[in-house]
Parts: sequence; structure tokens; C-alpha cells
Amino acid sequence: MSSHQQPARPKSRKHIPDAVKDVMARVSFQPGVRVADIVAAGQGSSSALYRSRAEIKVDDKVKTRSMSSGRPSPFPPIVMEYALALFHFRPAFYLDEVVGLIKRFHGYTVNKSTVCRWLKNNNVTRKRLTRPAREQDGHRVLRWTLMMGQFDASQLCFADETHADRRTGVRKNGYSPEGTRAVSSTFFVRGKRFTLLPAMSQDGIFAPWVVEGSVNGERFEWWLEHQCLPLMNPYPGPQSVLVMDNASTHKGARVRELVEEAGCILIYLPPYSPELNPIELAFSVDKRSLMRTAVIEESDLMHAAKNSITSEGAKNMFAHCGFI
Repeated sequence: MSSHQQPARPKSRKHIPDAVKDVMARVSFQPGVRVADIVAAGQGSSSALYRSRAEIKVDDKVKTRSMSSGRPSPFPPIVMEYALALFHFRPAFYLDEVVGLIKRFHGYTVNKSTVCRWLKNNNVTRKRLTRPAREQDGHRVLRWTLMMGQFDASQLCFADETHADRRTGVRKNGYSPEGTRAVSSTFFVRGKRFTLLPAMSQDGIFAPWVVEGSVNGERFEWWLEHQCLPLMNPYPGPQSVLVMDNASTHKGARVRELVEEAGCILIYLPPYSPELNPIELAFSVDKRSLMRTAVIEESDLMHAAKNSITSEGAKNMFAHCGFI
């Protein structure tokens, strides 16, 4: 053998299904068929074939054998279950924190890679945290969610405000050679501040209104009476249930009166529950669209409101919040 020639690696064992073993063994009983011929065809070893023949002679079938699951874990199952429970009750744990807790309370030294494998094997993945407010009342949210089950998604409309100025369009990331900063000059003074006040159904954004400055109760009631409600329908028609958060501007003296005069239903979200409002997701899309604009003007905000959200996108946002 040449000094550069690598020795031949032993062939790895090939798993042969029990049904194939059964056929091979029965064929080997036929006159003129030799075990060596079957083995030469590449289907297992002679010892395995003789074992299958013996099993058929005794039980008329090949014995089922379970596949090896590899080297057994040096840790008892409760250690893995403990790690999974830690992530279940506190998803923000770092791997080394879990390793330390296992050592402290179970006495085992576990590698972070082992914890990663446990997570992967149990379909637990790392993702961005959703952060509901600590002040949120879980029981109240549950009752509200059950109550909303009486409405069809086509009946629901959501309203809220969002704000933008020329710093809203500032991009957060850029490219530069490795080891150097990515530098881009930007505004440090906000400039004009605009407020976008739209409503949203499962078909998309409607009744968008942009004003310079903030929206107070008087402005909100004007928008509600002259822009939003004329595009809604009496209950139980489509777009007949208006859902808003508990902002003080949304709870003016005439708000409920205006909604009920239009034959619609007014519902307020549970406190501290923006994750139940699909329009919050729409605002995120609008602001990503505004990052393509160097300076934010009133027309930019109106264009983003009208064109950023498709009907399909709106339905996906409703589904994300549990209304479809």
C-alpha cells in the first residue's frame, strides 16, 4: 500500500426492513438458490440471513428489531424535563443560566450544546420575545376574547393613532467594509410632527386622516363623525363594530353617542393589550415604508397609509391577533 493511500473504511451497517428480510429468507429456501448468492447481491450478511431463516422455521416470521437510538444519555430524563420547564415559565433564560440551575439543583454538569439539543429535539426554537404589560389582567383579556367570539371578522373595525416626524424615516442599518462603522448623517431635530388617524377592517385601511401635531378629543370626534362612521354600516352588517383602546381621546362625551347613532357597536380593548389590535401591526408596516422617504411630509404619511397594507396583509394581521 502506498504511503499516500488511505486504508479502506469498513462498510457501515445498512438497515434492511423486516419485510425484505422475510422475502430474502423465504427465497433462500427455494431449490437451487444459495445463501451466498443472496449475500453477494448486497442484501445483508450471511449471518443475518441464516438468523432470519431460523426465525421463519420457528415462528413463520422474521423477528422485529428496534433501531438503536444511539448512545444513552448520561442524564436522567428529569434533568431534560427540568430544563424545558425553565424555558416554558421564563422564555428569556440564557443557556448558561439554565446550565447553572441544573448544576445547582440537580448536581449534573451539562454543556450548553446539550441544552440546545434538548430544545431542538422538542421543537423549541429561539424567537423574538412578545412582551405583554405586567399590568395586563389575564382573566379580563380571556373574558374579552370569549366575548369577541360572537362577532365575525368582517364586522370588526379597529381605530388608533400613530405619530411620525422626519426621524421616523431614519434607517437603522447599513453596509460598510468589515471592521468599520457604517456612517450616515441624519436629523437630530424632529421637525414637524404628524399624527395619522385611520381605521382598519379585514379589507385594509380606510378613512385615513393626517394632521400636524396631536389628535385631541375634539379632533377625534370630528374624524369619527365625518370620516370613519360614514364608511361603516349598522350592526350586524360588515364593518359595524368599532374597536379602540382606552386612550382618553377615545372616550370623549360624544364618542359612544356618535357610534350608536350610526347603528354601530363600540367596544374598548382590555387595558394594556395592544397585541389584540391588528392596526398596531399595520402601523409597523407603514413606518417601514416611510424608511424609504428621506424627509417625512404629510403626503408621505397618507401615501403609506393608503398603499402599504393590502387586503391579504390585513387579513393576515387579523389572523395574527386571533380574529380569523
